[in-house]
Amino acid sequence: MATSTLMKKLSLATASAALMAMGVGTSAQAASLTNSTGLTNPTQTINFNEVSLGEGEQVTNQFSSLGVSFTNLYNITFYNGYFPNIAGNTLANFSNPYGGSIENPFSIKFNTNQTAAAFSMISNPGTSIFTALLNGAVVETFNAVTQYSGNFYGFTDILFDEILVNSAQGTNGAALIDNLQTVAATKSVPEPASTLGLLALGAMGAGSLKRKQQQKLTEKA
Repeated sequence: MATSTLMKKLSLATASAALMAMGVGTSAQAASLTNSTGLTNPTQTINFNEVSLGEGEQVTNQFSSLGVSFTNLYNITFYNGYFPNIAGNTLANFSNPYGGSIENPFSIKFNTNQTAAAFSMISNPGTSIFTALLNGAVVETFNAVTQYSGNFYGFTDILFDEILVNSAQGTNGAALIDNLQTVAATKSVPEPASTLGLLALGAMGAGSLKRKQQQKLTEKA
C-alpha cells in the first residue's frame, strides 16, 4: 500500500489531521512569511509540472528558463494528493521514497534578485530553518515548526537571490516542496528630480568647457 510505504520517509502519525485542516499561520517576524496561501500577488508560480521529469530525477537547472535552480532536490510524484498544496511533480530532498539518503540542507537559487518568494512545504514534524541570502551573505533567517499542513514559507520585502532550507531538525529531515511563488526585483529608475539634476550638471559642465575654449582663443589672438 502507498500509505505504508510513505511512512518510510514521512511519518503519517498526524497526516490525517493535516488533511482535514490547512493549518493557517502568521508571519514569524519581519520579512518572514508563514501562512496557508503564500504571497498575495506573486508574479510567477512554478508548480514543477512545467518540465517533464523522471521519478527520482535530480533537479538542478531544468527550470533555469523560469529563473530558478536547485541543489539537493529530486522530482517525486509518489506523494501526489496525500497532503495540502502538494500535487503532481514535487521536489524532495531524497530521491527514493522507499529508502536511501536524505540531503539537508537544500537550496533554491534565483537567476535574478527577488523581493519576495514562498513555497508550500511538508516535512516530518520538526523545526525547519529558512535563510535568505544575497551573494552568499545572510539577509534574513527564521525558524518554523513544519509538518504535514502544506503551509507556505518564505520571505517578503527584502532583497535576496537564494533560500537555504534546513528541514525538520530533530527528525530524519525528509521534506517536500511545491508551488514556488516569486516576485523579482525591478530595476530602479531615477526620479524626475534626479534626472533634472543630472541634466543641470551636464549643462553647467558644457557651459564651463565653452568658456574655457573661448578664453584660450582670446589668449592666442
